[in-house]
Amino acid sequence: MLEIGPGLIPGLQELNRNDELPETYKIFIQSVLDAFQDAYGDSQGPHSADLPELLTPRELDILRLIGKGYSNPEIASQLVVSLNTVKKHTSNIYGKLGVRSRTQAIARAQQLNLI
Repeated sequence: MLEIGPGLIPGLQELNRNDELPETYKIFIQSVLDAFQDAYGDSQGPHSADLPELLTPRELDILRLIGKGYSNPEIASQLVVSLNTVKKHTSNIYGKLGVRSRTQAIARAQQLNLI
């Protein structure tokens, strides 16, 4: 599970705060969060306050390719999706990260340890 990356941390933290969740589930979730902490450290990984809306797995894929310097057409080809799909996901990424450009998105993603 750790190879999925720190993008799961906020969702797990939110799930663990659910009072209706059985205690055994909370123990398991906490053990996963502890494993993330061991793997990524306290200061790494996005926190709920840092990223109000979580990126989808596909948005994370696109963000990582943006971080590698891929153009939109290259991303579309790599992921076998249309250029319009890449543009829509990129727009969603910018909104969720609170940025307006690729450069800002990369910087913010690095700050949040998403890439």
